[in-house]
Amino acid sequence: MIERIMGAKASGLYAAAYRWLDAFMMYVWIILPMFFARFSFIKSDREELKKLVKSAQLITAVPMIFISFWVWFHGEHLFIFLTNSTPEEIIEMTYCLKVLFIAVFIHAYFAVFGTLLTAIGGEVFLNRMMFFTIALNIGLNFYFIPAFGIAGGAWATAISTFFLSVAYIFKLMQLKFHIDVSMFFKLGILALLLFCFFYISAILALSWPISSFAGAVLTFFFVFSSGLYKLLLKH
Repeated sequence: MIERIMGAKASGLYAAAYRWLDAFMMYVWIILPMFFARFSFIKSDREELKKLVKSAQLITAVPMIFISFWVWFHGEHLFIFLTNSTPEEIIEMTYCLKVLFIAVFIHAYFAVFGTLLTAIGGEVFLNRMMFFTIALNIGLNFYFIPAFGIAGGAWATAISTFFLSVAYIFKLMQLKFHIDVSMFFKLGILALLLFCFFYISAILALSWPISSFAGAVLTFFFVFSSGLYKLLLKH
């Protein structure tokens, strides 16, 4: 749609940003199918399934939360090899990338519930929601792209992702599946810590390699100090 509305150049700039979303989301799409088989196998045992969902959410969420904040504070470094791009184009691609990673951040928390629904018989609901999400995305693109440029397409993606994620939770509540709110709370604390850390790093003008390494250490420290690592030992 961006190519049709704004031309090939704008489409290329958006694609450069979107490729990084695809690249990092491959981690999620590799991990979650491994859990799909296990979800299906133990779906009749709700207590065991709840524990496994928490483990899956931890494994998928923690790296993606870290990556999201890294991109929001250091995303411009992902375009250092685009030497033929102008500074203005780098700025535009970087902003688009940062908006797209709002969708990645949402997936970090909620993607596991889509896999869970597929495993416990929610395929029909998911197919309907995917259809509505695609329709929503297209509708938003018609308004956002002319109004905001390529960033409009990124905002449409982020909003559509949020809509789909809310639908996951709504359906699981209908199925009376207990969602552990404490996991969202702990992952929210991690997100807050990373935001504060990267924000302070930016104020102190720390180099991005040092900031990145220290942020990764902070993430590992939180996982162990909060006891989240114990979920991995159980499965």
